[in-house]
Amino acid sequence: MNTTISLPFVVQKHYKGRVFHWDLMLQRPIEGANPEDRFLATWQLTVEPVMENLDSPVSALPLPDHRGIYLEYQGPITHNRGYCQIVDCGRYDLLEYSENLWRVRFVGRQLIGLFELKKNTVGDSWTLARCPQTDKL
Repeated sequence: MNTTISLPFVVQKHYKGRVFHWDLMLQRPIEGANPEDRFLATWQLTVEPVMENLDSPVSALPLPDHRGIYLEYQGPITHNRGYCQIVDCGRYDLLEYSENLWRVRFVGRQLIGLFELKKNTVGDSWTLARCPQTDKL
């Protein structure tokens, strides 16, 4: 990818009773007639994605794409699947993108800086890791 593009992201805390996790959602870099038609690549995190928790890589379980409405939606989730609350949002610069790697620069309220979402070589899990700062990114 030669051109850096900027797209929205959101982090939602998803509650169901006393059980909760965080969903990291990045708008997919796919051309569409309407931004509302674009889907959100989504990963489930068991660790809150705030800077102090991201000194070490964290596991990111891929989920099915979510509808673009979740960039702004908070509230009950259909079919009694719990409640979601936005805990961070902003834009991300897509620096590198492939089926198995997203290298991004987050500019959110809490999530800020260079990160990689990378598919692990075994299984379907991914890892979210902070990248070292370099001049070429």
